[in-house]
Amino acid sequence: MDKAVLCGVIPPILVLIYVYRMDKIEKEPIGLLAKFFIAGIIIAIPAAIVEGILDAVFQIAGLPYLLSVIGYAVVTNFIGVALVEEGFKFLVLELLAKKSKEFDYRFDAIVYTMCVGIAFAAFENILYIISFGAGWDIAFARLLPGHSIFAVFMGFYYGNWKGYYDAGNMEPAKKNKWKALLIPVLLHGFYDFCCTMGGYSGIFVLIFFAFLIGVTIFAFRFVNKASREDLPV
Repeated sequence: MDKAVLCGVIPPILVLIYVYRMDKIEKEPIGLLAKFFIAGIIIAIPAAIVEGILDAVFQIAGLPYLLSVIGYAVVTNFIGVALVEEGFKFLVLELLAKKSKEFDYRFDAIVYTMCVGIAFAAFENILYIISFGAGWDIAFARLLPGHSIFAVFMGFYYGNWKGYYDAGNMEPAKKNKWKALLIPVLLHGFYDFCCTMGGYSGIFVLIFFAFLIGVTIFAFRFVNKASREDLPV
């Protein structure tokens, strides 16, 4: 079980180390990053509670019977899971990063969101592996870098928001802030939707891996671009 748990925890940590090293202009204080990391663990608990409540609401409303399998999968994965989890991560940025004096470069936001997302993922991975008996099939599935990828996009656009906002450009600032929440929600929702539908049709498994490869490539490009063109806010 210990090896399976490590299998679910080590990959997210390695991604965080990579992103931290890409923050080349001014490294963020370890104490501040620890706060974001701890916050990522903490929010996993209320996120799970809210997801459980929404699932109960969907059941009481009769959505499994009113909607098709695909329709219900869309509702549960995009609203019942993705919006909840990404919403809590976004809330952490609003509470801890928004007015932080250390948030003085756009790339900083990617580091913050990676700390939150990876802590969330690592804690979630441990719970999944323990809950399902630490099977290696579950451990391997939890290796897939979903939360890490979503965090990159949230941080990229949140960093852009900060830059535009501090410069007084309210219109692009507003657009980037919405993107910081909505794009991770859409990516996360589609990721989970494909996982859910993969149990019904093999075509969704193929779509899932094609999507994962494509979005991972884009995420690394975003990290490299943000690191190379980092600007003060």
